[in-house]
Order: sequence, then structure tokens, then C-alpha cells
Amino acid sequence: MAGTGIPLAILPAGSGNDTARMFRLTTHPDQFIKGLLEHRTVAIDLLNINDRFGITVAGIGLDARIGQRVNHSFYKPILNKLGLSSFTYTIAAIIELLSFKPFKSTVTIDDMTYTYAITWLTACGNNSSYGGGLVVCPGASPTDSMLNITMLHDVGRMNILMRLFPALLRGQPILRKGVTYRTGKEITTETDRPILAIIDGEVIKSTPLHVAIHEKALNLILTR
Repeated sequence: MAGTGIPLAILPAGSGNDTARMFRLTTHPDQFIKGLLEHRTVAIDLLNINDRFGITVAGIGLDARIGQRVNHSFYKPILNKLGLSSFTYTIAAIIELLSFKPFKSTVTIDDMTYTYAITWLTACGNNSSYGGGLVVCPGASPTDSMLNITMLHDVGRMNILMRLFPALLRGQPILRKGVTYRTGKEITTETDRPILAIIDGEVIKSTPLHVAIHEKALNLILTR
């Protein structure tokens, strides 16, 4: 639908629902139909990754491994049935934090280049959260024509597990050493070994990775 002008309506029924949370979209079928008939829309930006589009967050590294683990976990359908879907991502994150091997990265945001010897993840947000409410890009908005980029780097494993990850669960900006926030229109990430990439909860490919903002590319129907 990107660039066609055809509007998209979302009836949330998944385990993450981060787009629905951002726009406060209804989960009630009657209100959903009412929203379709009223046809109130908003033009939102999309993430463009090698001509593949996404709405929420694209990332490499630890977050991609967490997403991969969630998609193949035996406990995801169990927690979904219990209404505890957000815990699926928390469990996967803790497991991956204990085993993930960091990597070296070179990150170019617009015309500025940064190199990190120890990189855990780089997340490019069009939305502030993923994984059912984990606020990884706290300043992101799908209507501001910008990428909000969060980089976790040059920090130890136990520091992430004991300090940074709990702050992430609280949904707060993490104002600590090792967490860098930047904004831009496009980002290219190169790594010293192939690292998985993810968008909207789906593992798509490995690095090198180029992400750009595609402004006002999709009309979303508001059903709140």
C-alpha cells in the first residue's frame, strides 16, 4: 500500500500491537467498523529497508536475536492465551542478554559516521516501542519525517542486565553511558560479521543494512 493512497485499517489481534498502541486503535469489532465508516485518516511515515517497508522499528543485533527467539519460542502461544504477551519479549531478552556476543560497527547517519568497538544493538524507530511496549526509541513519532536512532554500545553485559534493561522496561529514556540517541533521515550500518536485522518483529536479513524514512507514505485509518 505504500505510496498508493489506499488507506490501511488495523484491527489489533497480535502479541505486540505497538502500532495500535501508538494510535490508540480499538480492539473492539463494533468500534472498528464505525471507524471504517467514519474514515478518519492520518498520513504516516514508513521505514524503507532496501525497498521493504515497515511501520515500527528496524534494528540489528540484540533486538533482532530477541525477535527471532520470540518467533520460535514454545512459551509465546501460552503467554498470549493468558493475556501476558509482553512477558514473551522480556523472557527472550533476558535469555539473549546472557548469551549474545557484541560486534564492531560503523554507523553513518546522514553525513556523520560513528564507529563502536562493542555494539549490542542499533534500533531505528518510526515508532517509540516494539515487543509489546518496550520503549527503545522514546522520541520517535511516525508523523515527524525523521528516524529516531538508539545505539547500545561500549558497555558490559551485567550493566545492561542490571541497569539498562530495567530502565527500558520502565519506558524511560536511558541517560546513561553506553546509550546514544540520534536522529536523521537515513542510516547505514556495517559490521565486522553478519548480524541479523529485524523490522516490525520479523527477521529479514543480515548486515550491511540501509534504513531510510519514507515520508507520509501510508494513510492509516483511525479507529479509536
